[in-house]
Amino acid sequence: MQSNSRPDDPQLFHAPQIGLYAIYLLFREAQLTDAMVDLLIETVHKIGTRSKRKVVSDIAKDIERVYGKERLLVEIASASIEEPSGRVCDVIFPIVGKDKLAAIVKESQAKGALDRRIYKVMRSSWANHYRRMLPSLLSVLEFRSNNTMWRPVLAALDWIRSKMDDGCRFVPVQDVPIDEVIPARWRSSVIDDDGRVNRISYELCVLTLLRDRIRSKEIWVVGADRYRNPDDDLPKDFEIRRDAYYSGLNLTPDARTFTSAICSELERELLLLNANIPDNDKVRLLWRGENRISITPFKPAPEPKGLDAIKGEIGGRWPMTGLLDVLKEAALDTGFLPEKPPSAAIALHLIIENFNKHGRGRKPARERIEAMLKRDYQMQKTGNCDYTLTITYDREPDGVSLDDEIENLQTEMFNIAESYRCSIEVDIHEIDGDERSW
Repeated sequence: MQSNSRPDDPQLFHAPQIGLYAIYLLFREAQLTDAMVDLLIETVHKIGTRSKRKVVSDIAKDIERVYGKERLLVEIASASIEEPSGRVCDVIFPIVGKDKLAAIVKESQAKGALDRRIYKVMRSSWANHYRRMLPSLLSVLEFRSNNTMWRPVLAALDWIRSKMDDGCRFVPVQDVPIDEVIPARWRSSVIDDDGRVNRISYELCVLTLLRDRIRSKEIWVVGADRYRNPDDDLPKDFEIRRDAYYSGLNLTPDARTFTSAICSELERELLLLNANIPDNDKVRLLWRGENRISITPFKPAPEPKGLDAIKGEIGGRWPMTGLLDVLKEAALDTGFLPEKPPSAAIALHLIIENFNKHGRGRKPARERIEAMLKRDYQMQKTGNCDYTLTITYDREPDGVSLDDEIENLQTEMFNIAESYRCSIEVDIHEIDGDERSW
């Protein structure tokens, strides 16, 4: 006999099953919401990083980089002090010629327009490709904030939602939120000379600010888990038992006292670092790059005393099996260990030249660069100027990508070469994989 009940008939489910099903749907909804927020954050980040990389690459092609500007500045300053009443052609030009001064000015002017050029490329990428996903995302994501300072950003998002089907390209400046939304460095790109707001530029500006506020949890997303309301992370009775919770954590409820203690600790540690770093050959200070402090990795820890006994026991039971094989199989079966970070095989061709024909820094510069490559990138030398490297990176949106790692590598090699008054030319490309080049 056939049943007339449908598969979605609640009578087919017992109460516990319905409860578990509801819990699963709630959890799955939070997962999907987090994934969409990740997509938004990653997309805005990708637009910015790719645009910056393209603009910097174009600037490098357009201008001739002037090396040793710090040294030239010191020499010019010394000559000016010695002859304060002398003429420029007699005092300055013998140290640095007119052509080199013009190159320094051109380089500075190109870098000064960096933010505007980056924003122009970002706007082009957003308008021509990424903008089509905006209506779908904004229609399903609901943003809120507990801080009144960022309410203008939410008002800007509401305005963007309301104009999804409107084809206007420019709007009067008084019709959209401006304060706390458009950074000063971008206003000239968003607002034209007639006082009109470019809609596409405004959207990109709002989403860039939105990404930063979501990551700091100043703005949160309804229905999300990782991007949920930060007040939900507190106990429900926090306001009533605030003092008891602070006491249990050994923290002071006074914000000024708390920040003063952190500042004092940071100051103490920085003074300790400053006192010890001249004699510490494991730590180096870099002149460029985001990470200015370079730390040599630690040596492997000594083998535990009981490890020999474990190896002997395994060898007695399974003579052809090693301890590492057992641990690896157990980790794979249980998922105990995290996934191994991805890596890429990179081919590097490096040419080092002295600033002038009397320089002698090329050899020590190469030796120091090779030591760094061997220590940090498992360098294998394949020729006089050729090397293969293994570079690990992170696939997470907020992690260090392969492009970022390559940029850090180039910066560190440049810093080393410049410290020996040398210039470098590098050719980097990926072996196998996507066969990308930098």
